[in-house]
Amino acid sequence: MNIVVDCDGVLINNVRFEDKVLDFLFRRIMEKYGVSKERAKEMFWKIGKKLEGRKEWHDWRIYSEELKLGDAWKEAHLANLKYLKLVKGAKDFLSKVKGDGHRLILASDAIKPVVEWKLNRFGLEKYFDLILSQDDTGCIKSEEKYFKQILNKLKEPAKNFVVIDNRLDRGIKTAKKLGMKTIYIKRREHSHLYLRDKEDVEPDFSVKTLGQAYEKIKEIETRV
Repeated sequence: MNIVVDCDGVLINNVRFEDKVLDFLFRRIMEKYGVSKERAKEMFWKIGKKLEGRKEWHDWRIYSEELKLGDAWKEAHLANLKYLKLVKGAKDFLSKVKGDGHRLILASDAIKPVVEWKLNRFGLEKYFDLILSQDDTGCIKSEEKYFKQILNKLKEPAKNFVVIDNRLDRGIKTAKKLGMKTIYIKRREHSHLYLRDKEDVEPDFSVKTLGQAYEKIKEIETRV
């Protein structure tokens, strides 16, 4: 089988990290424009509101460009990588899945540099047969063409895929629509944006840990 996993909120806890990145950028805005922190936040999230629901919402480069901050987005990420935390059991989960002979696909809505920095931080890139970001796909997981690209690249039918994600409104909903098996991990990935998990979609399984997700993969195997 082919196991598709998200990065943020599934393998890596980036809540504190992202708070630090945002704080770094708010300070840069304050310095550049001579405004208060509250005003800096307003300026930043005004852009976010305009981009909401689009792949550009996840693109830190756009915020820096619109606010004329140069490479501040990159500096903010590289300066705060130490605040990333590996989700408990992540490497064990990946090792077991690979050991069982499954292909692993990393599917993220983030931009490519950010995905690479996060994976490299914990040495996770070696586990994956395919790593995808929005820079690779030109879209995000709320769009069917994201997952269709995975199907086309690996040349296998949807029934041979299991998607593990912590977003009902994107990864789970779209994958389910295409006929992939879905495992939902209920875990937040941002402190500033709480999950809107009221979508009218029922995942095949809901779990709290990667250990439980692995057990569900084994259960799915017996049904194939």
